[in-house]
Amino acid sequence: MDLFPEPSQVFCGLMSRWDVLGGPHQIDDLNVRIGQGLCVVSDYEMHTQTFQTRPYLQKGAMGWVNYLCNTSCAEELAALNALARFGVYVGIGYQTARGMGAVRVTFRGEA
Repeated sequence: MDLFPEPSQVFCGLMSRWDVLGGPHQIDDLNVRIGQGLCVVSDYEMHTQTFQTRPYLQKGAMGWVNYLCNTSCAEELAALNALARFGVYVGIGYQTARGMGAVRVTFRGEA
């Protein structure tokens, strides 16, 4: 399992959860669009951490990631922003029911 939150994993995972919960349709072929550079990692500070979950040791990543959205399309930008904000409520990655995958979203220019 890849511990680094690549844009395709993060946003496509969020879109899958969004669809399951019946949210309005967002972006066609999101994974393809991200592969074309729609959203890229622009900066990050991450480290791995191992912790005990019953009955296993679990490795996870902690830190922050900045994503840069390369689009002038208002609909694509709005969809990515909605998915990012949705991540605050559903978490990102695995074991979110155990408190992992916590998300805080800030946008450039916001306090």
